[in-house]
Amino acid sequence: MKDVDSSRLRAVLDSGSYTAADTAALAGFGIAVITVPTPLRDGVPDLSCIESCARTLGEHLRPGAAVVLESTTYPGTTEELLLRRRAVSIA
Repeated sequence: MKDVDSSRLRAVLDSGSYTAADTAALAGFGIAVITVPTPLRDGVPDLSCIESCARTLGEHLRPGAAVVLESTTYPGTTEELLLRRRAVSIA
């Protein structure tokens, strides 16, 4: 996979259509996408970044909001990690 050209990334950031969210900006979100690294540790994905994002999003979650997990991980991570551990909840 080829990296995104720096000038293209700069154009998107300058347009204001993408920002790295500070937690205050999360209030009332409708859709959040988790896209964080999941490096392998002893052959197993390190899910700590996903867990951290989920805890932060969970503080602002409201009925009707959607959280999409797009990080590379094993099937079932959303249900097993996020829902069962109550990192986020479903209303």
